[in-house]
Amino acid sequence: MTVVCRTLRAYYEGSESNRRADAQIIALLGNPTAAKKWLAASLDMTIRLQLSL
Repeated sequence: MTVVCRTLRAYYEGSESNRRADAQIIALLGNPTAAKKWLAASLDMTIRLQLSL
């Protein structure tokens, strides 16, 4: 789940070139839009809170 969180963060921060991010997940998410960035940030925060990351 840590990889998922890193990837979501890279996606919503616009740093998809982050080597620790999963390129396949980034590709599945597609082009970032305001709504997609908000959803990615929300999911990232939810996962982090649940796992105490």
